[in-house]
Amino acid sequence: MEPTTILRSGRLSHQLIVDVWACVEQLNLRWIKQNQATIRSDLYGGLVDALNGNQANAAAIGQRIILPSSHIGSPRHMMQLYQDTMAAARFYGPATYFITVTANPNWPEVLGALLQGQVPADRPDLVDRVFYEKLSLLFKTLAVVFGKQLARVHVIEFQKRGLPHAHLLLWIDWEDKPQSSEDLDKVSWIVTLLIILTQILTQIPGHLGSLTRS
Repeated sequence: MEPTTILRSGRLSHQLIVDVWACVEQLNLRWIKQNQATIRSDLYGGLVDALNGNQANAAAIGQRIILPSSHIGSPRHMMQLYQDTMAAARFYGPATYFITVTANPNWPEVLGALLQGQVPADRPDLVDRVFYEKLSLLFKTLAVVFGKQLARVHVIEFQKRGLPHAHLLLWIDWEDKPQSSEDLDKVSWIVTLLIILTQILTQIPGHLGSLTRS
């Protein structure tokens, strides 16, 4: 059997995860800093655009380091995602459905994969993995529940207590979109969605526990 020291370390394993992430992030930022010519930072809206706009105040123009949109969490990355979402709304109109999905630390898949003496708070990696699997299954199931999807946008956030949750915007084809309250009552989409979510609880592959226990 492989050693499970990291998995059994509780909050120390949390600190290790944060430290490793910080190291990876620092390496990425260092590469961007040392390869500004490679990413052609002069083409981003900075000094060149400012000079073309006849801005005389040198202190108000230019940037030392340009973070490209490929760097997750950078201003350009966030703006690119925002523009993509606004493009969908501009083309298809208002979204048809807004759905929120929240992780449950007491999911059977989570509790069944915990090591002896552990609680879900000791294994955020396990909770996040199960949540991602369920969210992926939900995406596949929504097409069956609501009909043809024209576009979908979602964002995953983490609550103060550490649990992930997702917000979804769905654009549904006009033929499948409810046109009146009677249509909503007829399809009973809320009840159907709850049934589907309940069924998803038992559809996560059973190898999650075997991987984390080995």
